[in-house]
Amino acid sequence: MNQILLRTDKGEYFGGEKVSGVVYLIIRSPTSGHGIKLKIRGYEKYWFEDIQSTSSGESAALERVKGHQEYVNCDFKLYQSTSGTIPRGQYMYPFQYPLPQEIPGTFSLSGCEPAKWSGLVEYYVTAEVIGAESIKTTQPLVIYQAVPDLNKIDDPDPVKVTCEVRRMFGLLKGLLTVSAKLNRSAYHAGETAVLNLGVENRTSKRINKITIKLIRDLNLAFKRPRSTSTVSNSSTASAKSPQHGLLTFQPEGGTRTVWGKILEGRNPKLLEKGLSKVFIPLAVADNTLNSNEIASTSNGEHIHCEYNVQVEVSVDAVPTLDLKVPVHCIYHPPNKEWAEWSPPDWVFSCKCILSEKQRMLTQESLNSESFAGIPGFQVLGEN
Repeated sequence: MNQILLRTDKGEYFGGEKVSGVVYLIIRSPTSGHGIKLKIRGYEKYWFEDIQSTSSGESAALERVKGHQEYVNCDFKLYQSTSGTIPRGQYMYPFQYPLPQEIPGTFSLSGCEPAKWSGLVEYYVTAEVIGAESIKTTQPLVIYQAVPDLNKIDDPDPVKVTCEVRRMFGLLKGLLTVSAKLNRSAYHAGETAVLNLGVENRTSKRINKITIKLIRDLNLAFKRPRSTSTVSNSSTASAKSPQHGLLTFQPEGGTRTVWGKILEGRNPKLLEKGLSKVFIPLAVADNTLNSNEIASTSNGEHIHCEYNVQVEVSVDAVPTLDLKVPVHCIYHPPNKEWAEWSPPDWVFSCKCILSEKQRMLTQESLNSESFAGIPGFQVLGEN
């Protein structure tokens, strides 16, 4: 049986990195195939259901709003036989492809409350035999959303808020300062974030409660539907002022709490000292206030998903202090399909062929770290 396989140097990438890989092909029986084509795709798409209203205010039929944006769309011949069909044998064709610098992270999330909706950002590589397109294979790629400042990943800046507590007639009575800092600014889904909370209370007021939440802000940017001059009057839509011809829809009805913890001290002095090492699981837990799936951070043309840790400090007779600590990125889970791939024995005895398209792959680059972990790599050249 003829077979084609695909292997990249790793399963996860950032925008701007090079995807290095190899296409393996074994021809055991005659075929009409005469070349190898590589397709690299990356796109985002979304849809949501919106209840439109008539001029009298009555509900009309549901309208599905949807959109699509391509980020990577590349096809090229990796190999073209000069002697007709590809003869029997075992071959491998190395390749490299530079990803665009500014591309959103892989993302997948859907819901049905308060309305049905879905958002997806995905990337993949497909290899197929030209002339025998049924011989093909596809491997997904996981793209991590870029972090604003790589130097701050392991030492993010703290967030600080100060509240002035005043006596009657506006006289200053004291200051209450709350500072919060995460141990990192970027995490992988499934990890645990650690929050340190500092409190400096120079007032006579008592802190009676501290609430900590991990909140998600998910927005879909879309063009105004042609059938109506408004977005929707349903409670599922949160229409904001158009920017560059786009409106914003919040499919989760606003910010969503995906984890929360309330600390009410029987001994108020414990809260006055602040909190050290508050563990925030970046995964669904049974004892959360609002359990929900942790989706990865993504910032595309239409899908915007970000997270913050919200801290609320309740003080007697004083407005609640509210501060948000940004979680700059929650990376998508690792590429499971890539990690579980197991090469068959025949890939270790393949003949390596460089196409004209990939002549930039010098012997030095083929011997580099990018290709070092790819099975069976031995450059023999093309006859």
